[in-house]
Amino acid sequence: MKFSEVKFLSSHEREIWLKNITRKYENDLRQSFNILELLKSQILDAYHSIENDAIKIFHEDKIKLRGRLKLINEQICDKCGAKIERTTGPYGDYLICPNYHYGEGHSKLSYSYINDEYIQRLHNNCHVRIRSNWLFQIRQIVDVPESAKASHLLQYLLVNGYEDLRLKYGYRETNKTIGGFVLASSNANETELKTCDILESHFDTVIHQLGIKYKLNEGSKMEYRFIDILASNEQAVYIIEVKRDAMFFDDNQISLYYNLVKHAMAERHDNRRLYPVFVVQEDPSYLKKYNESVNYLALDNLKTWLTRHTINPVLPVYRLQSAN
Repeated sequence: MKFSEVKFLSSHEREIWLKNITRKYENDLRQSFNILELLKSQILDAYHSIENDAIKIFHEDKIKLRGRLKLINEQICDKCGAKIERTTGPYGDYLICPNYHYGEGHSKLSYSYINDEYIQRLHNNCHVRIRSNWLFQIRQIVDVPESAKASHLLQYLLVNGYEDLRLKYGYRETNKTIGGFVLASSNANETELKTCDILESHFDTVIHQLGIKYKLNEGSKMEYRFIDILASNEQAVYIIEVKRDAMFFDDNQISLYYNLVKHAMAERHDNRRLYPVFVVQEDPSYLKKYNESVNYLALDNLKTWLTRHTINPVLPVYRLQSAN
């Protein structure tokens, strides 16, 4: 990828750009509030409908849970009260109601499920379930204009005294899982700063939120990007993107950052090696599947890694196809 111009933003330029973005967000939010106010009664109806439907399903699930526990503990069919029989089938032993084949709703359960882990899972799964896209459900029900984004709708509900449904029923705050520049920036900032603190004692230079402005060609408009962290020592420069979860790994994003920094380094005749690295907040087991294609470090493991490589540390890097 080639560029006609690549410049790092000064602190003053970065401050001006962020103020402009914040001002734009606040202006967009005001306009959205005006739109949402006209749809207020419909929005609140949809809000209550989503919550009431979730509560209704929860009560139905509780009835099913009681029936399943009755089957396990008393070995009685919840529908007809018949004594459950243990029988052997092609896939193992079952607890089955003698009337199972005479109508729907009679009990049947694989005998292998009768254990404490399964029973605990039944209890854990019985709760009020609010979908992560509940704000988008409201927007679809009410046909909210696209200009009023999900983050605006959430702010509107909170300002009017209505709770975040996800948070109310034990999930993570919705503003941590939706877009919106200001919300996303404030949520990510704490983790990025924590990562910077770990890196600073091991690298010569650590820059947080490095701004870059660039043009693809002479006639194109100026674009702006911000790299989470740029860390460097005598041997190498690292582009570090901090993500909450591996699902947010973005090849296109980090490839663009790589090419931008590589261009700027070439103009300065800087011949150090350049590497992109992902850092994730947590390291659950399912992340292991990314090892084949993406090298990453969990935030909790970053400090340990660096303490083992105290002199000119080399982070495990994500090697792009275009990297040397």
